[in-house]
Amino acid sequence: MAVESIRSPGPEADDPDLGMGLALLAQQRKERIILATKIGLVWIGLIIFLLVVLLRLRLIPRMFSSITTSSCWACGPRLGSP
Repeated sequence: MAVESIRSPGPEADDPDLGMGLALLAQQRKERIILATKIGLVWIGLIIFLLVVLLRLRLIPRMFSSITTSSCWACGPRLGSP
């Protein structure tokens, strides 16, 4: 057998499953991109929702006045308090 007659396997090789495999890889890649996009959109939606909820909260400063003037159980007694 001569060296000139040996063909290297390449894209022109007669593999009946090559086309099906390439199509499957392309479909899987497309599905991964779609899934990643959907997950990203859900995260963006959750972050926007949380930001809107947090920005709509009305914190009244006098709600926290009792915490700052008296001693809290975790902090211990304040200096100078009876």
